[in-house]
This record gives sequence, structure tokens and C-alpha cells, in this order.
Amino acid sequence: MTTNFINCLSHLLVFLGVVSSPPTCTDRGWIDHVGYCYYVSSDEANWITAQDVCRNKGAELVSVHSEDENNFLLTLSDKGYWIGLKKSVKIITDGQTVAL
Repeated sequence: MTTNFINCLSHLLVFLGVVSSPPTCTDRGWIDHVGYCYYVSSDEANWITAQDVCRNKGAELVSVHSEDENNFLLTLSDKGYWIGLKKSVKIITDGQTVAL
């Protein structure tokens, strides 16, 4: 069963991938925002599968680093989505640590 920790009422789980360098958002399906490329998938997936799909595209699950970025991400989907935060170790998949 796929769980959605952001919006439990949603049956469709999307995930966001981001590539920071070089910013090449010319591929179909990628969205450019402030020098980062975002990919939104409407496929249902658990966190591990979503992470694998992003990595196969040369990306990581998105890490939210500012209020502006968070507001932008909220415009991409009204469904819940996976981000790159690992609950057990408090490290974002891009290698940065976070204070919770």
C-alpha cells in the first residue's frame, strides 16, 4: 500500500525530482524555476520507488530550502508528493542535514 504523509486523502501520489547542475530543463516534462529543474510525475509510487525513478533521471527527490521554493512546489500539484527527507536520519537525499 502506498502511503502519503502530506495528503492522506489523495489516492494519486506524485513525486518531484530536482536537478541543480547543469540546469537543463529542455527535456519534456521538466519545469525550470530559479535555476533548478523540477520533474513532476503523476505515477503512484512509494518513497523508495519515487527516489529510484528520480535517480534514474539523474535527479534526487526535491529538497525544500526556502519559503519561495515551498510556495512554488505547492503550485505544481494539489496532491501530496514525496520529498527527499529521510525521517530516520534527518538527512535530505541531496546530503544536507536538517533541524527538525
